[in-house]
Amino acid sequence: FSVVAPLLSRSLILQLQPLTPADIGTVIRRAINDERGLGGRVKVTDDAFEQLVQLSAGDARRALTALEVAAESGEDVTVEVIEQS
Repeated sequence: FSVVAPLLSRSLILQLQPLTPADIGTVIRRAINDERGLGGRVKVTDDAFEQLVQLSAGDARRALTALEVAAESGEDVTVEVIEQS
């Protein structure tokens, strides 16, 4: 992309990097356990947890969206539930 010079001179350019798998795992765990998230109402299998981390590709928003959609099924979150979501 390109930005005209006058606009560029008044802007702060931030380059975001993908989160590490460990960081994504932390975000997912917090969302599962925190009252402001799922509040521990759903169980996520270890395999499903790892799949959520991999599907996110370093993007916390993608991980949280996938978790939320899978949790809406009302069942425990498994690999099969994630694949159907």
